[in-house]
Amino acid sequence: MDAKHQWVSLGKISREWGLRGQVKCLCFNEASDLFSQVPHLYLRLQKDYQVRKLLSAKEHGKYWLLHFEGIHSPEEAKAYRGVLLALPREELPPLKQGEFYLVDLEGFEVLSPAGKSLGQVQGFQQVGESEVMQVGKNWQESVGVPYEKDFIASTRHPEKQICLTDLAMELFELS
Repeated sequence: MDAKHQWVSLGKISREWGLRGQVKCLCFNEASDLFSQVPHLYLRLQKDYQVRKLLSAKEHGKYWLLHFEGIHSPEEAKAYRGVLLALPREELPPLKQGEFYLVDLEGFEVLSPAGKSLGQVQGFQQVGESEVMQVGKNWQESVGVPYEKDFIASTRHPEKQICLTDLAMELFELS
């Protein structure tokens, strides 16, 4: 796979697990069961992505236990500590009517309640139980806004716009 793909980071390998080469993985979306739905994942090794078939995926508390083809021992699995797990956007499972992936909102224009542009969605990060949208001209100068109903007035997909509430505007005043 080359750079033309939009990669979606799904989780990170934290450590080896068990005697058969399984790894313990933190899923970036705790509510997701995506690991149990896909036949393979891409491991980000330095600058390249390497596809690995998933032999098993089992939820284990807030982590997932994954077993990849070609990793047979704890010693082999240890070499993958800290590796990011991803899929190209086009390989994510299809969604039901009205659903969307947060990655699809990247680049949307973010508007104040008065309609003033505040920048664009630079990306998302999970903070505790909340998905926090980074809004600004770039990631380094962005403001974090929880993507929750108290902060988001509306998401307009055809117009590629997200309108914030008055409460969300207080976050911009603090920064």
